[in-house]
Amino acid sequence: MAGHRRSVLAVSGTLAAVAGLVIWSGAASNNLPTEPATTSSTGVSPQASVSPSSNGGQTQRSYLKTIRYEAVDGGQVVVIPTDWARTQLPAPKAVSELTTEYKKKAPKRYQGQQYLWQLQCHAYFAVTKQRWEFETRNHRESLLDYVTHHCN
Repeated sequence: MAGHRRSVLAVSGTLAAVAGLVIWSGAASNNLPTEPATTSSTGVSPQASVSPSSNGGQTQRSYLKTIRYEAVDGGQVVVIPTDWARTQLPAPKAVSELTTEYKKKAPKRYQGQQYLWQLQCHAYFAVTKQRWEFETRNHRESLLDYVTHHCN
């Protein structure tokens, strides 16, 4: 998204208006999953790759190239979106589809609300970053809280 500037225009209470998008920090928005954090002991594969699939004659493109865990700085989940995903984001429909794909592909222990908020923050505001790093040690109160902390 070269040439596009994303910045927080207004932050007030639990609402932020960002680049024309309004983000609520509560669970009332359809774009914010409300699934509670899981404590599953499912292991993380070194790399989970996703490829296009067919859905009733239509090819569904993948948003995710890589999902992996790295044991650095207290641990982090690294997500690398596909080039195609970068052309679709940050459209709200694309963010919703990305979130759905992440929940299908990521190990259960990395599907809690904290990870979903970090995923969505990166999808809205860090599309051009080469890799998205979700910190496992930081726990914020809302998507808005992650936005004000640069998605981590």
